[in-house]
Amino acid sequence: MEHSEEFDEILDGNRLFVRRWSQDLFWICFVIYQFMSVKATQSLTCSSNKRCECSSIKDNKLKADCSRRQLSEIPRFDHSVVDIDLSGNENLSKIPAINYLPSRLIRLDATLCNLQHIELGALQGLKNLYYLDISWNPELTLDVLSNITNDLIGSNIKTLKFNAIQCSEGAALKSKVQSKNPAAKLCYHKEQFIPGSDVAENIVNAVNCSRKTVCVLSEYFLASEWCIYEFKMANLEKIYKRGDQNSLIILMLGSINTDCVPADIMTYLNSRSYLEVPSNIDEFDVYWDHIISVVIDE
Repeated sequence: MEHSEEFDEILDGNRLFVRRWSQDLFWICFVIYQFMSVKATQSLTCSSNKRCECSSIKDNKLKADCSRRQLSEIPRFDHSVVDIDLSGNENLSKIPAINYLPSRLIRLDATLCNLQHIELGALQGLKNLYYLDISWNPELTLDVLSNITNDLIGSNIKTLKFNAIQCSEGAALKSKVQSKNPAAKLCYHKEQFIPGSDVAENIVNAVNCSRKTVCVLSEYFLASEWCIYEFKMANLEKIYKRGDQNSLIILMLGSINTDCVPADIMTYLNSRSYLEVPSNIDEFDVYWDHIISVVIDE
């Protein structure tokens, strides 16, 4: 009997020891797990802005998701980052020439921001860049295409998207035309439209006084009543005053939903040739040469 009681006491003690040891082991494992989780999170830090989320893709390459983070400037990125999403940052107004985009970058999404300018040199050195999307930046004009094409010469760029940006070729077309023909004069609305005058009057005067009118057909163009009005006036001028001469030039920018195209513009597109702004960076030199030859052709 005494032996049995002594044995029970030993057994109870062992049970208590095992129970305590199990609890201790649980907490040790929990602490180790938390430590490893923190280390894993720290190892995926790839941006100077802590609001950006980083994830591993493969082969030690990283993706930085900085979308909708209220960024006002482009942060510094680790050299292992190959995919950056900057979309939805409404305070981001430009991509400056001096920035910290990693040289190994393959994909850059800067849609739905408030971009107004992409400086010359901003994308220089990104030889691996394969995909660039700057669509849906309504303050961005086609002027930036000149900077982009210069920066990405010799790169691997295959996809360049710029839907729903402003329809004006602006300073880019002006500078390129005048480089070929310094005597050429271009009516650029920001410079030639008379302040205080009626917009419609400015448009009619510009069309009447110009040998040719260039319309860049885009989603932004179709959403603007004044852009539509410019086309109508130029088309009427072409038909009734110029004897149907080649005085109206259409440049097609990006993909367009034909259901949104007015009937008179659709009729024109179905019966006339027009130029398409290329998405392939290697075709831009030919594109600009073609535009310039048509614009300055007497």
